[in-house]
Amino acid sequence: MRGVTSIEVLMRAAGFHQEKTESVKGDGDVWIRDDEPGIVIRWVQPSDAREVCRLHGVVFDAGFDVPLYQWRYGGQRGWGLGAWLRGELVGHIGMMRRRVWWEGGSLELAQVGDVMVRPDHRGGLLGLQYRLLALLVFGVGGPRPGLDRIFGFPRVEVLQLGRRQGLQHAVGRMVEYRWSAQGGSRPSGESKPLVLPRDAAAVDDLWGVMCNEQAEDLIGERTASYVRWRYLEHPSNRYCLRLVRAGWLRRPIGLLVFRVDGERLLLMDVVARLESLSHLVAWARFHAAEVGAAYAALWMMEGHAVGAARLPAPDRVEPRMPVSVTSGPSRREPDPTWGGQWWLTAGDIDHV
Repeated sequence: MRGVTSIEVLMRAAGFHQEKTESVKGDGDVWIRDDEPGIVIRWVQPSDAREVCRLHGVVFDAGFDVPLYQWRYGGQRGWGLGAWLRGELVGHIGMMRRRVWWEGGSLELAQVGDVMVRPDHRGGLLGLQYRLLALLVFGVGGPRPGLDRIFGFPRVEVLQLGRRQGLQHAVGRMVEYRWSAQGGSRPSGESKPLVLPRDAAAVDDLWGVMCNEQAEDLIGERTASYVRWRYLEHPSNRYCLRLVRAGWLRRPIGLLVFRVDGERLLLMDVVARLESLSHLVAWARFHAAEVGAAYAALWMMEGHAVGAARLPAPDRVEPRMPVSVTSGPSRREPDPTWGGQWWLTAGDIDHV
């Protein structure tokens, strides 16, 4: 006889029961609430993309269209769980696969995103936001088979809800290092636009060196194929990618990825040895002056002492957003502190 799982206890306490339906492709389980027969919770299907986009517009008042949805979740890159009220999507929580490296081996994590519930259906423990988060953590299987952990960059209210119920743990926060733009003399070496596939081998070499050097860190994969998907194939944002070379032989020492947002040049990604960070920041400051930005900025995990020590002294440091991991099942768990070990930049956040 099959045992009762913790999520079944939680959902039944919230008035739900589980049913099978032939109308849902793939995972056929749905959760239905007895006293609210119009509410159904199930996996999001590709045909639901337009509904997810409409809900995103209601909750965040920001542009989100089908091409962006496909970029995030298509091609088995991710999946979502939705809640429908009388046929209308009123809640959603998504997850995207992310390959990371830690202590010489790779892990496949799931990154939570697009957590959105229509304001009139949020609530506390029994609200839709909690139910959707609980369902993903303990999974209508938890992290899905093969996934090692769930992480995300939650809004403060979502993190507080998850922490109160033991579903999420804060592991730190991102901070923004700022340096004033600096024109005039160019830094040594050269910075030229990245061209793929021509420069793919150079990017992969830089990633290999970075991954080996930071073997004790938890670091997301930054191969040429990832760089192409994340930045060059983004359907709405435009990024500038520069390959920096140095020395008489003009060997690649780093990849800079940035976007200009008003007076800020935001470094989305840096793929390089730690010893090259200071020189790459000098190039970022030079490019900031070129485009008329007031300053260059880099987001990093607060407490990443090794990375911070290799940066030039910043003019200013500003707090940004919290980073969380779930307390769901895991096959292999890094130290729960994680924060000081995690190499994260703005490019690791899907909506930046």
